[in-house]
Amino acid sequence: MKQQQANVSVVSANYNNGKYLKQFIDSIMNSSVLPKEIIVVDDGSTDDSAAILKKLSEETDILKPVLMQQNQGFANALNIGLKEVTGAYVLRLDPDDYVHPERIRLQYELLEGNKELDVVGSNAAYFDSDTGKVIFKSNFPASFEEIKKRYHTAMHGVLHGTVMGKTALFIKYGYQQQYVPAEDYAIFARMIAEGAVMQNLPEPLTYVRVHAGSVSNDLNYKAISEPYIICNELFHTNYGKLKTRLTFYHLKFYRRFLFQKNLLKRMWYLLLAVSLNPAKIAARIKR
Repeated sequence: MKQQQANVSVVSANYNNGKYLKQFIDSIMNSSVLPKEIIVVDDGSTDDSAAILKKLSEETDILKPVLMQQNQGFANALNIGLKEVTGAYVLRLDPDDYVHPERIRLQYELLEGNKELDVVGSNAAYFDSDTGKVIFKSNFPASFEEIKKRYHTAMHGVLHGTVMGKTALFIKYGYQQQYVPAEDYAIFARMIAEGAVMQNLPEPLTYVRVHAGSVSNDLNYKAISEPYIICNELFHTNYGKLKTRLTFYHLKFYRRFLFQKNLLKRMWYLLLAVSLNPAKIAARIKR
């Protein structure tokens, strides 16, 4: 019996994640509902990613590798992938992460059943690449009003690697390389500014790998400063450099608290994070 297939295109940009690609592909192929296609843009990797993708594509007919000879940059690579999309919806997933078996089905059914919805995200479980142990789970707001409020205050309302959304919107807005590593805030904030409707499923439907080379492992200042700049432009706010720096160090220390294995260091980082934004920590605990 042929497995059910959704009108969904997985889009991923890969750079030197060769050792994780099989688990990435396997998790998608083990889903209760398959996507129409898996588009992986290899962005000039210097490891064996290209060879692995070629081999996997021989075994997986819906896998469509796009092999770049030179590195184009993360956002540009995603745009290259979007040009190959034939599905009605785009599912974003990074090549060092993997999906819950029900993610495609749940998000696809929600979008198909609610045509006013444009983008659906979910929570994620962050896991240690060495041990496989879940470190923590995200807690994004479910309602559109709360998601919208976040974008109007320079915060993320959906987690990039968890989203499925209408292809037409991704094509319309596209990714902008100059905003990396805040390309996700840029594209979704522009969608919100022009009336897009979003929702998050409460379940952690994506597993995000934390390792030395992952963007989840540390925090780039530009990942915080760019959203404030974009927010000021789109929503006519007036955030300054002090707010940006306080937010950056608060999140930097909070992230180190989450990912640190040494108990004393964990408590130290938590203390630093609380001192910079006690209300934010209290809100996280309350949720």
